[in-house]
Amino acid sequence: MRNDIYPCYKNIFELHDYILNSFTTCKIDFNNNFYKLVLDCVKSNAVGMFKYLNITKSKEEINVLCMEIIRNDKSEQFYQYEEKQGHTFSNLYVFLVPEIDYIESNCSLLQHTLYLYQGIREYDIENQTYKFDFYNRLLKEKIK
Repeated sequence: MRNDIYPCYKNIFELHDYILNSFTTCKIDFNNNFYKLVLDCVKSNAVGMFKYLNITKSKEEINVLCMEIIRNDKSEQFYQYEEKQGHTFSNLYVFLVPEIDYIESNCSLLQHTLYLYQGIREYDIENQTYKFDFYNRLLKEKIK
């Protein structure tokens, strides 16, 4: 499969635009304690990823793009997927951390779709990094 994968990377802002153009979205209400907890977890994960890259950042320094995906015909397949898994959500969400290409969603199908849309860098293909392995696995799952 390695020879069939070509660089097609899109940055997180292009991914954000894709989401806004593909779905009906709204801003997340951070008065909701659930979303406060999710944001805190996303920022904690991002801090860990920055540490892995030898970059020191506090949670307060991390910029996160956040949006809810409203249930309608554009997003129905993702809501139905989660319902088949036994999950019910009032709304699906997506959190993006631009500096480290971090994508978080409460819908694994949506998250995987976003990773596939984002694509992969030539460096990751040539060096068969963990990102290449992850992308390759997602492609194989999609083909099944």
